[in-house]
Amino acid sequence: MGVWIAARLDDAPPAGFPAKLAALLAHRWRRLGNEAPGWQVIPCELTDRAGDVLAAMVRDHARAWNLPQAFLGWLDRNVSFHNTLVDRIVTGAPRADREAIEATLGYHDPCLTTTELYNFLAIEQRPGQPAPLLPLAAHDPGTVIVPDVGPLKLRKLAILNGAHTALCPLALQAGVPTVGAAMEMPAARAFLTRLLQDEVIPALDLPPDQTRSFADEVLRRFADPHVHHLWHDFSLNAVAKIRARNQDRMTAYLARHGTAPPCLTLSLAAWVLFYRGEFPNAPALPPRDSAETVAHFASLPSAADPVVLASAVLADDRLWGARLDSPAFCRALAARIAALWRALDAGADLPALLTLAD
Repeated sequence: MGVWIAARLDDAPPAGFPAKLAALLAHRWRRLGNEAPGWQVIPCELTDRAGDVLAAMVRDHARAWNLPQAFLGWLDRNVSFHNTLVDRIVTGAPRADREAIEATLGYHDPCLTTTELYNFLAIEQRPGQPAPLLPLAAHDPGTVIVPDVGPLKLRKLAILNGAHTALCPLALQAGVPTVGAAMEMPAARAFLTRLLQDEVIPALDLPPDQTRSFADEVLRRFADPHVHHLWHDFSLNAVAKIRARNQDRMTAYLARHGTAPPCLTLSLAAWVLFYRGEFPNAPALPPRDSAETVAHFASLPSAADPVVLASAVLADDRLWGARLDSPAFCRALAARIAALWRALDAGADLPALLTLAD
């Protein structure tokens, strides 16, 4: 199956990075011939298996431009595309202290950004691929070369990203603006510890020692006082994030125990109320998703009828790609929606909200 290619080889330059890379590689091959040394391409986008995706896009451009089969053969033999996993919390440009930082630096930096000290880069070297020429792993303890980045991606997605997604709506509705502010509360740390140890890690087919140590590190990273990560930023496209990060863990817990996972179910209840705007201060914290998704939640029953609302949410395969409305899950979600709705109306703080998972 082909793809529609807008860029042309003779554009100066072609639009889009894959087209630019395809044109540059074609120019290299034409000038230097079939014996030209190729390149190692190590994309660091958060796209799943970014190396494979970029390689396919380069080949699609080459075919659309009717480049010779000899070039495609050279590309396959001499250019390696490596999948990667990047893990570093980056919160963007500093807001409150930019001027003070630039005064210390002595110059204006339009690209100034804030990151945590922690860094992790996994570069995939599959069987048959050459070892990376850049000796990053030899000089940086945060860089590793692995035969498959898949398990590391799952670990990050389920534990780090899943924890963010689980706590986000509860913190927002309780008026806690940042991850660091939440982690100052023992109740939030206890909630995340319980979530990871009881509901997430047992559902992962990964070495327990690696997942538990990673979970401990994640909680330390969340508490970094220098990283001001806004919960409302995490709420962007939350339905897609729940599906990617938490849904498999919810269904795995349900299958294993016959009951719904307490922490993840409370989180889902909070997301439902968040999307429906049924919590105090909702006008100041609108859902950040497609107009279609926001309108869809608005069309669902009110939290005043939690049983009907829970059933409607879990039965909706447009949201989750499958029906999740088992009786046990429906009962648990309805109970959490009702309890959370009452607690929010009464002005409960975050520690009080988190007790509703008990």
